[in-house]
Amino acid sequence: MTRIVEGTVSILDCRECGRTSPHLIFSGDTDMATMGLASLTSVVADEIVILESEQSECCDKTGRGLEARANRMLSRHDLRFVRLLHAEKIEPSAGQSFQEFREVYRAPNLTYSCPKCGVGEAVAGRSATLSEYRSEGGQFTVFGELELRD
Repeated sequence: MTRIVEGTVSILDCRECGRTSPHLIFSGDTDMATMGLASLTSVVADEIVILESEQSECCDKTGRGLEARANRMLSRHDLRFVRLLHAEKIEPSAGQSFQEFREVYRAPNLTYSCPKCGVGEAVAGRSATLSEYRSEGGQFTVFGELELRD
């Protein structure tokens, strides 16, 4: 049975090397919709590889096992796991009504590892839908019983 995958491409800007990298942020109406999904970024092409992680890889925050398996399966050496390093939350003021909270809410600022230099921190410069990313020359490689949908 084919599993539907939805998400947004975040274009990450590295503060260390200055290079950009695409990263797929999965989305779903529940946590179950995205559980076990993984994406890897190519360090030589404008490409994202999407696959399902194995049980043993789910607890590995470094992504090294997933990287090794994907590179081996696809006979490649250029795929890197993008780790979330930290999320800076913007706390709402106490005593606000829900309506006031919705008006001022801002998503947390996310900082990732740079897949290209391996040492820098990368932040989202912009986002793109899956079709926008493709129309700009980006590629997706989907491995397994997965189907990408905008």
